[in-house]
Amino acid sequence: EKALDFIEYDIDYNEEEKKKMQQLKILCQNDISLVCLKIKRYTKSIEMSNEILKIDPSNLKALYRKGIAYSEMKEWELARKEFLRVLDIDPNESASKSELIKVEVQLK
Repeated sequence: EKALDFIEYDIDYNEEEKKKMQQLKILCQNDISLVCLKIKRYTKSIEMSNEILKIDPSNLKALYRKGIAYSEMKEWELARKEFLRVLDIDPNESASKSELIKVEVQLK
């Protein structure tokens, strides 16, 4: 998270630098979200994903990781919603298709 602090430090960036810093911020947040999933900090993973989605509402990694976190928390409806959002954006995204099937089994 220190990398995020550095990126968010208020320096007088020009427009091109701001775009690059925004991309770096998303990369860092996605990495933090993944690490949080691996160490079972699901709420923190969701928080990071939400921060990404404020900037980039169609970020597939953030949506997918949010779905995985909800699945691990057994929040099946919320997980389903996230996987469907991924598939609305990319109908061929196989990992989300697979996870959606698992979630729908739990909902039955």
